[in-house]
Amino acid sequence: MKKTVSLLCAVTACATFGVAGAFAGNTTISGFVDASYFGEFSGNNGEFGLDQVEVDVEHEATEQAGLRADLEWVKDGEGFVAQVEQAFATYSPAPDWVLTFGKFNAPIGFELLDPTDVYQFSHSLVFDYGLPTNLTGLSAAKTFEGGFDVIAHVSNGWDRQTASRTVTWGGRAGFAREGLVAGLSALTGKEDLDDEGTAT
Repeated sequence: MKKTVSLLCAVTACATFGVAGAFAGNTTISGFVDASYFGEFSGNNGEFGLDQVEVDVEHEATEQAGLRADLEWVKDGEGFVAQVEQAFATYSPAPDWVLTFGKFNAPIGFELLDPTDVYQFSHSLVFDYGLPTNLTGLSAAKTFEGGFDVIAHVSNGWDRQTASRTVTWGGRAGFAREGLVAGLSALTGKEDLDDEGTAT
């Protein structure tokens, strides 16, 4: 009996692009295209895929204030869904302090949301089901000498635009120095329940 060994190949590639200083004021446009190929080396069948496209617009209004919006098109089954990943304003009232208001990536966990910032091929189950990806609310961040930083935030809950009854509080303490990066995050808040007592 002849045995055939098939080697599956999954490759992902992200191309980044950027334009800086070409617009009024200090506006920067950047982004990425996330494409992939999946197939067998032993056969002629394979498939290219377009998984995600993102355009990021950032504007520095003053030395202390700025705006940012990340617009993305993500593959959802056979089609694409357009959504706003992040949209926030920042203000720095003093050196080493930054206030952020709006929808922003959650400062929690090792894995990041965008494929250009991920070290592995795909996200883990902990990232998909156990951590928030974005928070809508307010955060305050402070950096200290020696590589230490802290962030405190209040938001509408996990990946929610609005909060019906409760808010979520959280924070992070971090350390980064000479290639070593470590952080400890915490998040607390009551689950929103509908009229039938089901978590939403």
